Amino acid sequence: MSSLIDALASLPVQALGTVVHLGAGRGETLAAYAALRPRRLVLVEGDAEAAAELRTGARAIAGAGVVEAVVMPSAQTASWQRHSLTSLDGPIAVTGLARYYPRLRRLGALPVQGVALDDLLGRILGTDGDAAVPALLVIDLPGQEAALLDALPPERLHAFDWLLLRGCSEPLADGVPVLAEALARLPDHVPAGPPSGAGFDPLWPVALLRLDRRSVELRRLAERLAAAERAAAASEVELAELKTVNAAERERHALQAAEQQQQALQLEAELAEMSARQRLLQEELVRAEAQTELIADLLLREVSL
Repeated sequence: MSSLIDALASLPVQALGTVVHLGAGRGETLAAYAALRPRRLVLVEGDAEAAAELRTGARAIAGAGVVEAVVMPSAQTASWQRHSLTSLDGPIAVTGLARYYPRLRRLGALPVQGVALDDLLGRILGTDGDAAVPALLVIDLPGQEAALLDALPPERLHAFDWLLLRGCSEPLADGVPVLAEALARLPDHVPAGPPSGAGFDPLWPVALLRLDRRSVELRRLAERLAAAERAAAASEVELAELKTVNAAERERHALQAAEQQQQALQLEAELAEMSARQRLLQEELVRAEAQTELIADLLLREVSL
């Protein structure tokens, strides 16, 4: 804990706006916050007894308030694990530190309702009207920091100019990430520490990070450029498809025109043939009529004789 206090003391800012401390414990950092004098201090603690003690100590700091909540990546029911070392109490059953704490024992578990970190920060920051003053987020929940950071959208995380994390260099249990894995999830933050003074504890390291807003802007521009390039590539594909369709359409029209022209020529030929047949029939009809008249005339002559 002393390394966390040292990190707060080394924070290179003249003034702080909103400070949110997740896992504030029983108030070990209150003196450091009193020295920093942030405009607003929100201390979040999941253990009811610790929260009560914290609330008592926070009364002496202007702008400080305590929120009793079990912070989790999402709102869900969880088990609050109790250990013989109360500072390790939380939603993780600590089984990986036996060689450091040989007398550590798990005492039991209580069901608790977790609060989604994004929702909690949204409620806190929604009432903060001074974005020009740097904000600080302290995550003092070893073993949980990686999952909590994964649950935060970038715009929520970027509301804080400073991040202060305290984790563990050893897995608290199987599959629980260490602090270094959590730090790899912060591409837009640059180290501004960590302290390595007399209070530094290699088992419980602390990392102080500053938001690099230039990096954020460059990444956003790169994302916009990539999106524009993807849109241009899609347009080129669509244009090529249209050209292919147009070429096929032109070819279809040409074939259709050729077929129609062939049909017209065929109809003209059939019409000419029909006209010729009609002329022949007309000629035969004329001859037949002449023959009929000749026969009638002969018959009349025979009768007169």
